[in-house]
Amino acid sequence: MSIISKPTPEVCGPYYPKKRYPSKHATDQLSQDIIHNKRGDAYASERIAERMANDLQALAWDFGLIIPVPNHKSDQSDAKAQSLVRKVSGILSIPYQNDVLVRFAKSDPYRKYHGVTERREAAEKDYRINNYILKNNNLIKDRNVLLIDDIITSGATIAVCRDLLYKNGAKIVYIFCAAETMK
Repeated sequence: MSIISKPTPEVCGPYYPKKRYPSKHATDQLSQDIIHNKRGDAYASERIAERMANDLQALAWDFGLIIPVPNHKSDQSDAKAQSLVRKVSGILSIPYQNDVLVRFAKSDPYRKYHGVTERREAAEKDYRINNYILKNNNLIKDRNVLLIDDIITSGATIAVCRDLLYKNGAKIVYIFCAAETMK
């Protein structure tokens, strides 16, 4: 039910899950950096941010604000996507805003979702736009924004967050993730 043409998500490269690709998982630098970033390794985060910034510069997208997908219900300042956004923002000298999107619930991470539709329904229950944007959306209204996440698997979460930004006034929402899970 989308009305606006939406840019296709871009990624730095593949993420190889350990269960399906054990040897690739063990040897692929980006896959290892994703795991180490999730564990809070600052060096891995720096490497990912530098790679993301380089790839974004090559894409030459026109955006003036960077927004992360919120990872955690609480203490979003330490979430991994927010950390990447802070570093990418510094490298590109483009401002970021951590609190435009809010994760207010967390669907069961161990539940097996049957398809993208069911995963999207779960994501729609988990994410919302922050109340201050609902009251006064001058921060994103008519702006080109970059939505960043560390990893894309089904695409449901990033699509829900993108749609929230569009529904609240964003002109163009570019999507960039460090990695995409190989199926």
